[in-house]
Amino acid sequence: MPSFGSANHGVSWPILVEARHTGYNWDAASKAAAFELHRLGALLSLVFGECLVVREAPAPVEWGVRQVPDRLWWQHRADDEVSPSPEPRNVVTVSEWVAGAWQRMQQRPRLAHAVAVHHEGLRAQVEHPSLALVAFIASVEAVAGLLFKEERCSKCRNHRDVAARFRATLCLVTSDEESMRLGAAYAPRSSTVHQGRLHGSETTPTPGVVGFSWGQDPVREFEWGLWSMRGVSRDLLRRAIRGELPASRVAFNPSMHLPSGDPAASRGVV
Repeated sequence: MPSFGSANHGVSWPILVEARHTGYNWDAASKAAAFELHRLGALLSLVFGECLVVREAPAPVEWGVRQVPDRLWWQHRADDEVSPSPEPRNVVTVSEWVAGAWQRMQQRPRLAHAVAVHHEGLRAQVEHPSLALVAFIASVEAVAGLLFKEERCSKCRNHRDVAARFRATLCLVTSDEESMRLGAAYAPRSSTVHQGRLHGSETTPTPGVVGFSWGQDPVREFEWGLWSMRGVSRDLLRRAIRGELPASRVAFNPSMHLPSGDPAASRGVV
């Protein structure tokens, strides 16, 4: 746990990315490259099911190929000490469909936004679970926006059938019963957005303290539900980036059922 008297260590597997982006000067090219590097991190986080973050900003090619240092600049090692070469492990081959997923994100900004906000939820989940729920629900709503046309009330101009469209979208990857249960997450999400309410472990007296108790624990129940919402957000986005959802938006009808289960059946237009 973080404190003034503690230290910790961890293991990571850096991913080196090599690409080119042109611009009339480095400032312009670097902003475009940084944007796409962040987008790539969000996509690979979705593919691997882990939260990947950018550690180094893009650099001009004339600076040479980036190398992962053996140690940080402030770490010293005796000259006669030999650091053993790490054994390669966790070798992962990126699936062929990822290239197509990148193209879909480039062509459909709404889809790219949905992937990006899911990634923000991953980054926030440990320390800011209430904000993570907002992000995961936003990603599901963004997918719903890819499936259904947005309709407003002719009198008040408010969006219509928001919760119903949300639950209908969840049904693509969950049962009707599970979608109703997850739909209840709208209440804590709305109280966070509109009232500033927090529901997770950020509300404990000391952040990072794990409470153990018998019976129902509202914080624990909230964070279990958060994991479920993270899972359905991931599953929906994986289907979307693989082109397994309908390509055209339709008007929402509460009695309609979008195709689910067989990916091949879901490529058509509803």
